[in-house]
Amino acid sequence: MQILAHELKHGHQYLMQEIDFDKSGRHAGFLYDITDEIAALNRQNLFSDDVGATIVHPAKYAASHYGDRKKGEWSFGTLFEGERNGYCRDNRYRMYQK
Repeated sequence: MQILAHELKHGHQYLMQEIDFDKSGRHAGFLYDITDEIAALNRQNLFSDDVGATIVHPAKYAASHYGDRKKGEWSFGTLFEGERNGYCRDNRYRMYQK
């Protein structure tokens, strides 16, 4: 249940244009950052009452397992207009279109 909750949080982030994928659609894109994993780990911990469930410290776990991700909160909404235009024009990433 924890893994499902974690991955559904990523699905929600995708729909909210907080994360994206590379052009192939198989790897994380430009907008995926460490705060996205921390949010997913927090969601995962909400389901830690189950038998055998593990509680993780989101910031520590994310730093040790996803340290290569950008720091800070990135989403399509936080990009400047010029960055948004370049992002859309370059067509290097896949993002949910609202």
